[in-house]
Amino acid sequence: KNQEFGRRCMLSIRDILSWVNFMNVTTEEASSDDMDLDESDHFQLDPVTGFLHAACLTCIDGIGSGSTFCSPEATLAARKACLNFLFKKLSKVTKLTKRMWNMLNCYDPKRKRKVVWTKHSFGIHPFYIPIVGAVAEKVAVTDYALNAGTTAINALRVLRALKLNRPILLEGSPGVGKTSLVVALAKASGNQLVRINLSEQTDVTDLFGTDLPVEGGKGG
Repeated sequence: KNQEFGRRCMLSIRDILSWVNFMNVTTEEASSDDMDLDESDHFQLDPVTGFLHAACLTCIDGIGSGSTFCSPEATLAARKACLNFLFKKLSKVTKLTKRMWNMLNCYDPKRKRKVVWTKHSFGIHPFYIPIVGAVAEKVAVTDYALNAGTTAINALRVLRALKLNRPILLEGSPGVGKTSLVVALAKASGNQLVRINLSEQTDVTDLFGTDLPVEGGKGG
């Protein structure tokens, strides 16, 4: 049964490149004992923690969707099993700190996560995005509990994925909060949100625009 599930979790070359790229962007060459763990605008992960987050980003986060679709309980169990496997392998080649071991419960909705606003950034430790403009709409998201359970997990996953500066696909049933999460993150960071609803009637001109004749306009 585990082998059958494993065959549906295939890593492509693109996934491996994203894994490496994420580590290059988010980690720095320093021992975990020397790392500055303060919440800062340019926080850098130690290599082991970066490796684990990269695994979550490129592989573990996707368990439960697509070809690996399964129940929420089975999804959580599979993610924990993947993390336990990684920790078992990593513990043989490097020393794991208490902070690293805490990542074992990174998918636990009961784990408390602190939403942080600084002068120049917003995020959930250890992932932050810059605040655009003079003031982010901190008050505007007070009715959206970013630090609550599953919402905090999903917000952290989106913030983590933003480190690669690539398109992000959020998958889920209608009404589960995909759009409202993005709206809250945009408001909190001061970014302008452009929303385009796609349907079977959507035309390419709706996305890219088109040239139209103008009365009295000149040719050429």
